[in-house]
Amino acid sequence: MKKYLFSRLFWLALGLGAGVLSLATGLSQGKWGASLAGLGMVLMGCLWFLHPVLLRQSLSQQMQEVTATAIGSQRLRTVLLVLGMVLLWSGIVLRYGFDV
Repeated sequence: MKKYLFSRLFWLALGLGAGVLSLATGLSQGKWGASLAGLGMVLMGCLWFLHPVLLRQSLSQQMQEVTATAIGSQRLRTVLLVLGMVLLWSGIVLRYGFDV
């Protein structure tokens, strides 16, 4: 857990900050698109905490290092990834495509 703590906290704060702001805006205005996109960003922030994103290493080194230091099961991270992306993209389509 100590390994890449700053990176984990940074990506968690980024996902939660953007997600909670979009979620609060969507709920206060009654916009489903912004709410779904915000919820998707919150889930992505949680995923990025469990599986940190490293920007200074090459892709092959990054995948080996991050997979070795990931928290939680692979199934949990996969569910967070799929659900977060589905909510994020459907929220973006609803928000900008249909103004809902």
